[in-house]
Amino acid sequence: MSHRHTVSSSRDVCYSAPVAGARENRAAHGCICVVEKCSCGAIREANVNGRHVEQGRWVLQEGEL
Repeated sequence: MSHRHTVSSSRDVCYSAPVAGARENRAAHGCICVVEKCSCGAIREANVNGRHVEQGRWVLQEGEL
């Protein structure tokens, strides 16, 4: 069964490192990291610095089904 992830909540945190699984975009480093969560429990992170974005893939968190 296929599932299309949809953002159910998001929060901004301080930038701390490149996003795992994303194609590195150094211009996106240094500002904020947006952490998005799907209703299924998967999360996706994106480093954002102005118009520069380094977006990761949806990953299921440990313990989520």
